[in-house]
Amino acid sequence: MVAAAEQRRAEPSGRLRVSVPLDLLSQRELWLTFSLKYPRVALELEPTNRHVDLVAERFDLALRGGRGADDSLVARAVGGYHLVAVASPDYLARWGKLESPAALRQHSCLLFRELGHRPGHPDRPAPPHRHIICPDERFALEGARCGLGVAILRYDIAAADLQRGALCVALEAYNPLRVPLYAIYPDKTHLKAAVLAFIQHIEEQLGGSDAEAPLSAGG
Repeated sequence: MVAAAEQRRAEPSGRLRVSVPLDLLSQRELWLTFSLKYPRVALELEPTNRHVDLVAERFDLALRGGRGADDSLVARAVGGYHLVAVASPDYLARWGKLESPAALRQHSCLLFRELGHRPGHPDRPAPPHRHIICPDERFALEGARCGLGVAILRYDIAAADLQRGALCVALEAYNPLRVPLYAIYPDKTHLKAAVLAFIQHIEEQLGGSDAEAPLSAGG
């Protein structure tokens, strides 16, 4: 009975609050398989590209695309994913391919959030172009198909449309763009079991994502 009680205490359990990037929210299998594997963990996902204050906002950890600049936090590499910038053939025939990421500020785009301010560059494009902001990748995918502009999506979301020619690569710098993924958490000597289990799960699921090849469909 003592051994069983100790094993139960070591089993991941309790509330686990995690900040995740919007690019990954729709990877439902990633979150569902974790919850099925650890039935005593109450997983809470907060989808945002904002760098949350882990301590003040009571997060156990955050998944972020990039290490960040806060040296007081631990940044552990757990894998990565790939983004691709796509647009419809009609849009590119009318407006042309983008030469650099800076050109996103001059084209119509379907974005999860506004582009950050950069001195010397416009924050928004001039008419007839526009930026449509909606944190929903399916909305961005449909908008790109309809010719509303350029969408930056995970490779797996856009791959089928690229292969059948419904979408084309709009920016070679994002063909694809690898986003390194880090687990960010406060520097603690002893992390709770649920945090360690979650990090291991992400490493197992996303650690091999570099196997994806650059795209050529719709060149």
